[in-house]
Amino acid sequence: MTFATVVFPALTRYNTVIALLTLGEDNHLADAVRKVTPKVTNVAELAGEKKRKFQVVEDELEEAIADFRDFVDQRWARRWYSKPRRRSDRRRITSA
Repeated sequence: MTFATVVFPALTRYNTVIALLTLGEDNHLADAVRKVTPKVTNVAELAGEKKRKFQVVEDELEEAIADFRDFVDQRWARRWYSKPRRRSDRRRITSA
């Protein structure tokens, strides 16, 4: 496997998701995506570098992804709890 066969397809998928999320109606989500994007591109740029330098950038990416996940979890929780509930939703929640 080469760099091109592994990394480029992943970057293409990531860039597609970036486009979808940043062009959507949720500006806060778009801002969160914009914070993660430079970290992803840094990892791709430094893939051939020395392991120590690459590890630092990879750790920064992991931290940025964790922050992004926390943000998305908070947004979904806020949306979930702010919706009016139907009786059928309550049954599904308590039976799970």
